[in-house]
Amino acid sequence: MLETKRNFRVIPYRLKGGIHSPYDLFMAPLEHFILSSLRSTLIGKAAGSVLEIGAGTGVNLSYYRWEAIQKLILTDLKGNDPSFRKIVQRRLKELKKRVRERNAVPGGSPVIPPLEWDALDVEHISFASGTFDTVVVSLLFCSVKNPLKGMSEVYRVLRPSGKLIFIEHVRPNDPCTATLFDRITPAWRRIASGCHLNRDTLSTIEKAGFTFVELYRPDGGVFVGGVGVK
Repeated sequence: MLETKRNFRVIPYRLKGGIHSPYDLFMAPLEHFILSSLRSTLIGKAAGSVLEIGAGTGVNLSYYRWEAIQKLILTDLKGNDPSFRKIVQRRLKELKKRVRERNAVPGGSPVIPPLEWDALDVEHISFASGTFDTVVVSLLFCSVKNPLKGMSEVYRVLRPSGKLIFIEHVRPNDPCTATLFDRITPAWRRIASGCHLNRDTLSTIEKAGFTFVELYRPDGGVFVGGVGVK
């Protein structure tokens, strides 16, 4: 396996705007200390036709390099939930405003490609094989019922040499902590929407056929991120 990079610079994270889900508020400390750095390093590598699965409240929108993207489809199991759509639309509106101000072109439009938003289950992706250049997943595979099936579907819809960009939390390396996570996972998944604290998602990515070209695990902790190529 590719050598994992452990050292990471903390990038300050601030909640913007006035509409946030309880999930956003709960995750804010983790975003500040770990996740925003991973997102800043990885999400901007998305290019071409992009599918984001498990987009949630649209946190990744602020990290895309829009000039590299031709089309972005945001999907989530709750994609048809009005409350989630409201949060994402608010986040997108603020993003367009910042892009417009940054471009400072009188009457100009934000350089943001067409966006689509829909409900989707990663285990049953409705798109044809070889549709996308990049698939983005973040904090998704901890709760997928059949992780290998879902990851194989991701592999299927990517074009040859397509990229998987991922940020996930996984089973700890430390044996004592790993054992603790194994013991509390059955109770945790019942109160946390099926979230497993002890998933070996890196192995799942490899079993699906991907080759790692970048891999990060800040401080050797439970969060990992990277890029896999088909």
